[in-house]
Amino acid sequence: MTKTALAEYVWGDHIDQADNLDFIYYQIKNLRKKLEDSNANMGIETVYGIGYKLTEK
Repeated sequence: MTKTALAEYVWGDHIDQADNLDFIYYQIKNLRKKLEDSNANMGIETVYGIGYKLTEK
């Protein structure tokens, strides 16, 4: 999933009001930590130049 697709899903039609998509990085970081803390059998992997994907550990 691309950063833009994530931002559009969260912000909807108001995505054009965002200065940048840096908030996505912080949210992904928080989600990774929560997954790790809960010993989930999945993780979020960065796909360089594209976005992110959910992976099984």
